[in-house]
Amino acid sequence: MNEENSSQVNIPQLNEVPQYNSTLSNNAQNSYANVPNNVNPSQANEVQQYNNTLSNNVQNSYATNVPNNVNASQNNVQNNRTQHNVLHGSMHIDDELLDAYIGENADSIKTQGVSWPNFFFGMYYTVYRKMWPLSIALFIANVIMNIFLPSISLYIRLLLDLFVFFSFNKMYVEYAKDDIRNIIFQNPNASRAEIIQKCKEKGGTSVVAVIVLIIIYMLLRFLTLS
Repeated sequence: MNEENSSQVNIPQLNEVPQYNSTLSNNAQNSYANVPNNVNPSQANEVQQYNNTLSNNVQNSYATNVPNNVNASQNNVQNNRTQHNVLHGSMHIDDELLDAYIGENADSIKTQGVSWPNFFFGMYYTVYRKMWPLSIALFIANVIMNIFLPSISLYIRLLLDLFVFFSFNKMYVEYAKDDIRNIIFQNPNASRAEIIQKCKEKGGTSVVAVIVLIIIYMLLRFLTLS
């Protein structure tokens, strides 16, 4: 019976819990204050004992549950704030997370205005850096140029290489930050060490991807020649 009474009580706002607790306890006592007048004298002690028990149960129930409710509310607010910052791109990504994601040569990528590896290796370096959107765009552009614009493909490719040469580092850093925000958003309960490990796994480099790209180019060339 005590559990049913406590479960049916509406919990007020958190800043009113102490006042509500006191009021509820007083109401319980006042409600049963007149009961002994309506019963036999032999039952007065039993009613008074029930009155005290009910009052103590109410107080103990809120003393136990309210802190948990407060902590849960605070955690929800913090999670909502974190998700809002992630979705709107306003979460600050510190150098430790960024370095973990970029991996080798992180300092040069963050500070240099041009990308010399892109100058020498072109699209192979974007694939090596696992920057998939730019890699796919460059791959499609190269295929279209080779098939439909073979006479001017060399000039167009030169313009694309120059564009990537001057802008790759900046684009890659922003791409890394967005990816890190997605990692944080998808793992709200992960510790910082776990987030760092996930950044290392998601970012970094991939030699396998470069080998796959070379095989694809060889197959396409074989098909076009045949």
